[in-house]
Amino acid sequence: MKKQIKKNINQRLFFSDFEKNRLVLKSVTQNIQVKKQIRWKLQLKFNRLPFNSSLTRISNICILTGRSHSVYRFMKYSRIQLRKWASLGILPGITKRSW
Repeated sequence: MKKQIKKNINQRLFFSDFEKNRLVLKSVTQNIQVKKQIRWKLQLKFNRLPFNSSLTRISNICILTGRSHSVYRFMKYSRIQLRKWASLGILPGITKRSW
């Protein structure tokens, strides 16, 4: 599991390095007011970017356990870890609910 967690962290860092380049290239290539030749050259440059720098390559896994199912995106914790930490009172503003 530790290998999977490290891989996910590296993918997130790799994405953050190329995020600005991707956004700029994509916005310019979709702009119709720019000349076709320039758009074509920028599209080729966009296609040469690494595949792992895309957002869709990042998997949503728990940062503590590496669990890939039922992970909350806003905290990056699985439901099991979220409940455990909430019960201990470590997470501020989240309490265990009982009827």
